[in-house]
Amino acid sequence: MADNEQPQALIQKGLRAERMPQHVAFVMDGNRRWAQARGLTTAEGHDSGGRALDKIVKLSAALGIRAITVFAFSQENFRRPEARPL
Repeated sequence: MADNEQPQALIQKGLRAERMPQHVAFVMDGNRRWAQARGLTTAEGHDSGGRALDKIVKLSAALGIRAITVFAFSQENFRRPEARPL
């Protein structure tokens, strides 16, 4: 979906309100890796992920999705050592 695409445009493309789920879930993962691949800081990656989540929450509401669950990270992520290559 393009950033500027509105819910009405999606409906015109064949997305049907009566087929929308009542509950969706998102797992936010990879913001740090996304930022590193673009030469950005981890904070910039998390900011970008937050903006993307804001867009998807607003779109979900506009499409009539009543419940959203977001899995972001756990406290263990703050204590874990950096990931090692396999």
